[in-house]
Amino acid sequence: MLIQPDRNELGDKRLDPKENVAMMREKCLSMAARKRVHKQDELEDVQRALGHRIHSGEMVRKLRKLIPTLKFIKGSPGNIAVYAPRHGGEIAARFYEWYQEQEEAASRGRKRQDKFFLLYKYVGGFPEGEMQEYTTIDVDNANLGTKEHRSWRTVLMGLLRQGLVSYASVVKEFGDVGTDRRGWRWNDTTRKWRNTPSLRFSE
Repeated sequence: MLIQPDRNELGDKRLDPKENVAMMREKCLSMAARKRVHKQDELEDVQRALGHRIHSGEMVRKLRKLIPTLKFIKGSPGNIAVYAPRHGGEIAARFYEWYQEQEEAASRGRKRQDKFFLLYKYVGGFPEGEMQEYTTIDVDNANLGTKEHRSWRTVLMGLLRQGLVSYASVVKEFGDVGTDRRGWRWNDTTRKWRNTPSLRFSE
């Protein structure tokens, strides 16, 4: 009787099921690591990121002082949505699409959208309650970000990017991060505005 071994059973070509799972997990984690965001370890550190906290009501008050034309409405549950007026050209560019959406809603028996959403555009949002100074993220088993805990500085960066306020005004009202190492993202993002702090311009 001739017994011929299966060469696939020899060596490491066929691993024990547990070893195979471990090997595949390491491979997946290695692939996922390439998708991690810049300085993610710091974004995961909740205690380090809290900084100076501001209540959402105070945030609204300060932003109204900086940009009186902003509107604040209830967003998704537990969040405040921020809207800014569209200028004439933006309204004209948006009008036809908005009108078509209203006609489609009416044809399906749905409520037409308030004209507010034609005249105003969404420019950001933030959670109700106490807000931390620096943004953090939750991660899954693969160490990939799954949820952002938005900070009040991240909201300000969004308004700066859209040319709605000057850097000088923001710093006067909210303060700067100075030499605080936790403020690396703020400093990286606002570098060009710090060079011309009184200007408003978008990317």
